[in-house]
Amino acid sequence: YKIFKSSLLGALKSRTAEALHSGQIMAFTDSEPFRDAVGVKNRVVGYAFLVDPERRIRWRAVGYPLKVEVKLLQEAIASLSPASPGSPPRKRTAPKAKKI
Repeated sequence: YKIFKSSLLGALKSRTAEALHSGQIMAFTDSEPFRDAVGVKNRVVGYAFLVDPERRIRWRAVGYPLKVEVKLLQEAIASLSPASPGSPPRKRTAPKAKKI
């Protein structure tokens, strides 16, 4: 992975608004303890996580999403986001699980 690290980081940063860089985490270390803790089976592909302010994983994905998965992510984000700028955060509740 060391060969690709700088290229990968550069490509990701160039495709992401600079204001969002501080909210991203890239790890280039032994990932086995982390993968075991969050149930990641495939170490070859990338995963995306939505983590709430209490550091709980609210949503995770790998690969191309189905339409229903995009909707579930949007619901999870909405449940963690304030109603509007400057307003207090909404009560944080995880969206109900839906069968796919």
